[in-house]
Amino acid sequence: MDIVDGEKKQNSLVKEYYWLKSENLSDEMNSKLEKNLEQLPYFLTSIKVANHNLYSIYSEAYRIIAFGFYNAGILLLGQLLETTLREIIYVNTGIYRKGAFGSLIKYAKDNKIIDKYSLNRLESFKNKIRNPYIHRDLSEIVKDIYVPTWPIFFKKDVENPLKIIEVTKKEIEEGKRKPILIPASLDSTVATIIKEEMDKRHTISLAWAVFSEFEILLDMYLKPEDYQNHIKKHGSPFDSILHK
Repeated sequence: MDIVDGEKKQNSLVKEYYWLKSENLSDEMNSKLEKNLEQLPYFLTSIKVANHNLYSIYSEAYRIIAFGFYNAGILLLGQLLETTLREIIYVNTGIYRKGAFGSLIKYAKDNKIIDKYSLNRLESFKNKIRNPYIHRDLSEIVKDIYVPTWPIFFKKDVENPLKIIEVTKKEIEEGKRKPILIPASLDSTVATIIKEEMDKRHTISLAWAVFSEFEILLDMYLKPEDYQNHIKKHGSPFDSILHK
C-alpha cells in the first residue's frame, strides 16, 4: 500500500468514526433531540405509570427516539406493548404468563381480559411493525416499495466500457433513458437505506400511536385500584415470606 492509498484509508476511517469523539456526538444528538422533542407527545411521569418495569421501558423508548435512534426505539415500543399486556394479564389473573407477544394476545382474547378494539390494535402492531423489526425482515419492512434503476448493458468483449458508461450517464441526465423500477427488497443494502429513511419519517408518528395506546391501557386496566384489587384477590408476592 503506497502513501496515497494509506492517506485515503485514514481519511475514510476518520470520517466513519468521527462520532466517537464526545463533542461530535454531542452536537449530533443535540440537533436531533431539539427537533424530535418538539414533535413527540408529552412525557408521562412515574406517578401516571404505577408499575416501575413499564415506566422503565417507556422512558427508555421515549429517550431513545428523542435522540434519533429510531430502529432501537421501534424495538422498545414493541417491548412496551408486549410487557404491558403481560402485566394486565398478571393483574387480572394472578398468573405471570411467559411466552411470545402472539401467545399473550391469544390468551387475552380467549379469556376476554381486554376489549376487542385494544386487542385488534395490539395484533395489528405485532404483525405490521413489531415482528418485522424484531426479526429484521427487510422484505416485509420495505414491502411494495420500488426504486428506479438505470441498468447499463455491455456487449461481450466490449472495447471501451467507460465510453458506454459516459453515454448512458448523458442519456439519463437528458431524460432519454427511462428507469426500470425494481423491488427495494431485492438488495439488502438498498433495502436498509430505504428502511433508515422510513424510520426517520415514521417513528415519531408511530411513537404517538404506541404511547397513546399505552396510556389508554394504563387508564383502563392498570390503575392503582386495579393493583389493590389484585392483592385482595390473589395476595401479595411477599405473603409467602411474611408468613413463614
